[in-house]
Amino acid sequence: YFFYDLNAKANYKLSARDHIYLSGYFGKDKLHSRSTNKTEGETFSNDLYWGNLTGVFRWNRVFNPKLFGNLSASYSSYDFNTELLNSAKREEYTNTSSLKLFSGIRDLSARYDFDYLPDALHTIRLGLSATHQTFQPTTNSFYSKTGAEEDVVSARVGEDIIKGLTLDAYAEDEITVSSRLKANLGLRLSTFKV
Repeated sequence: YFFYDLNAKANYKLSARDHIYLSGYFGKDKLHSRSTNKTEGETFSNDLYWGNLTGVFRWNRVFNPKLFGNLSASYSSYDFNTELLNSAKREEYTNTSSLKLFSGIRDLSARYDFDYLPDALHTIRLGLSATHQTFQPTTNSFYSKTGAEEDVVSARVGEDIIKGLTLDAYAEDEITVSSRLKANLGLRLSTFKV
């Protein structure tokens, strides 16, 4: 078994009003097992691995002491794989079979958010976002060879890639009425298209 993770962050001050932030994460895990029966001439291996990758870019802009803006773009992906392999040596040939399963998700997003503070007791937030998603639910790949080359079976199932688009817009008004009462009113509109 092995795994690794990598985190990275950077920020840069363009001016007194503008800051840029970059962050990323990459991780992978793999579990491998193998067994061999020398007497029977058989080998079996099983690999299971999965991983995440994400990156975010954010630009923070201070328009004035009461108005802030954040533009961000992000990418993320997740993969999950399983591979099974079996081989058995016979007198004049080797039987081989394998099964592979793969699934994955990819997201590419962009958003813009505004914070407006008319006074210390009142905050208004507005924003828009869009996310493009790619889903690969499960791809199955099967291969089998018994003896001669003409005894080969190979198939792939479920290679369909599903794409989706999510759009969002929101507005929120947060008001502190007193030390015991705060109101948070908002509206959010969302759509998802496949």
